[in-house]
Amino acid sequence: MIHRIETALKAHDLLIESQGLASLENWNGCVQTDNRLITAGDVFVCIKGEHFDGHEFISHAIQAGAALIISQEEHNLTHP
Repeated sequence: MIHRIETALKAHDLLIESQGLASLENWNGCVQTDNRLITAGDVFVCIKGEHFDGHEFISHAIQAGAALIISQEEHNLTHP
């Protein structure tokens, strides 16, 4: 599943860099844009909104158990 998502993002020039995705090949969590809703194994998608920037909540998402972080900005993370 993750491999198909990665391939689709690359095909549309939406993925600049990825790391550690091989360990998520059997992923079956949820996709969340609200870091407060993340449970272990979820994917956190950082979205810049009018009042909040999801990129500011990456560390909280990782602490909550996010398996994967998707962001518009580059970060020096060792997390997938």
